[in-house]
Amino acid sequence: MSSGEPFTQVHLLVCVHGMWGQPSHFARFAEIVRETYGGANESGVEMDVLVAETNREENTYDGIDWGAERVIEEARKRFMQIKARVAVIETSPPGSRSRKVTRFSMVGYSLGGLVSRYVVGVFHATSFFDSVEPVNFATIATPHLGLPRYKSIWSGVAHTLGPLLLSRTGRQFYARDKEEWGGKGGKRALVEVMSEK
Repeated sequence: MSSGEPFTQVHLLVCVHGMWGQPSHFARFAEIVRETYGGANESGVEMDVLVAETNREENTYDGIDWGAERVIEEARKRFMQIKARVAVIETSPPGSRSRKVTRFSMVGYSLGGLVSRYVVGVFHATSFFDSVEPVNFATIATPHLGLPRYKSIWSGVAHTLGPLLLSRTGRQFYARDKEEWGGKGGKRALVEVMSEK
């Protein structure tokens, strides 16, 4: 158990899938994490895995920021669920311990990596990490700098049609959303603004 804490510490891992994705794309990953790290570790910290549900299929067209806001809401609901379990545990027999999220990690692939970056930025800006320790942040195949344009016909076609066909997310992927974001030096793309300190 943990060192003298009156509660069991919980490490929450949030998984965010990519464009056109579904929560099932992270199902096996989440299962492996639960099998490997389920229950309390030697320090008494329990692993809890949340696979984001709200950004599926057509909701991935809404943009990085709107997708992130939905994931933040899901994470907050999970915090409340863990807190609600505390109340049940507190009425349990003596020796039972309440639970509290004390550690936080995120993993995302493709668009999910950008959404995860935005989530971490919002949590940082709202002082979330003052009371919860950030542990891991991982992204896989994520276009952190947007989708670059190369000197090829295909790249030209993709940069013309992508922002149109992929809606708001496409404009953000291809850095064509400069009218929406401020920041230092005037209007800039979200992926550029997200890279600021």
